[in-house]
Order: sequence, then structure tokens, then C-alpha cells
Amino acid sequence: MRLTLIDIHDTDADHDVGGQDLPNLVTVKVEGVAVDDVLAAHPFAALKPFNVQPSQHLGLPEHVEFCTFSFHDDIQRFFGVEPEKSADDIAFDRYCRRAYVRTVGELRAAIADLPDDFPLIHTGRKFNQDRTIEHFNALGLQLQTGTWIFTGPGLPAWGDPRWSLRLGGFDPSDWAKIMDGTWRNITAADLKE
Repeated sequence: MRLTLIDIHDTDADHDVGGQDLPNLVTVKVEGVAVDDVLAAHPFAALKPFNVQPSQHLGLPEHVEFCTFSFHDDIQRFFGVEPEKSADDIAFDRYCRRAYVRTVGELRAAIADLPDDFPLIHTGRKFNQDRTIEHFNALGLQLQTGTWIFTGPGLPAWGDPRWSLRLGGFDPSDWAKIMDGTWRNITAADLKE
């Protein structure tokens, strides 16, 4: 028995039902056995089909159709068809990551394949006029080096200060300086003056 996916008809497109999901109508070509044998065999059970019958929607001989609430991608994969990836899917595969980095080398390795113009953001906060806090995604991170005592796996709760790199968000007053153009970067030479 050979079953080939012919069509996935989105019945939601036929009706304006105010957000109610309607099933997909799937048409399958049958080869090597009779349509009645396919109807008796239940080969589509993984897709939780209902209303399995000879093709009526497309009216094709030696075809069956059924309704299912399975997603298009799942239906395609069931029949051995790898769905075409959208631009969002490709971007997700390329860019998605979450890493715990402990050194500058680990940071470089974690981001080595990202494009040079990949934005850096932080989630900032500010107070609204009604004194509630608003969170927003702000472009840019604060890079700061200094000597800090820090914690981590295998480290004592209190240790000696060590030179380290810290990436993080700006506090609201610094972010206000960035937005009004008065922020300036500082180096050791600036601090010595």
C-alpha cells in the first residue's frame, strides 16, 4: 500500500467563524490496494482522523480524504514530506541560543557565528507618570570592567576581588543620558584626569 499526500485544504479559509478552528481536509492518493482496504485499515490513526471516506472534495478516483485537527507540518511529515521552512524558522535555527559564559573566550565562542550587525539589547525600566514601572527592550548593553567579588559554580561565597568584564543594562539615569545624547564612554585615562 502506497499513500501519497495530494492536498491539505484549510477549511477555516472557507468560513468566517469568529476564531473557531475548523479541521483540515486531507486528500491522499491510494496505490497498490483498493480504497475500501485503506478505509478498513485506519493507516492515518496518528493524525487522529475523522470522516475518512473516498475523495469527494476533489472528486478524484482512487483517493481518500479525511478531516484532522493536526497541523500542516505534522500532516506533511506523516507522509514523508519535509515542510518548507519559513524565514522565521531559518532565523530561529541559526540564531537561537542560551549560554552560560564565564570568560571572554567563552563569550567569543558563543557569539562567533552571529553577524557583526546583530543587535545587543537589554531590558530597561523606567517609571511612568503614575509611578508604575515600565519595562522596555533598549538597544545597547553596558560593558564595564572592574574588580568585583563574584559567585559561581565551585567558587566560595566570598572571595577576593578580580578584574572582570560585566555586560548588563543601564540604570534609568544612565539610559536618560544615552537618549538625550549626553552619555560618554569612560576609559582609565578619563578617570585619572
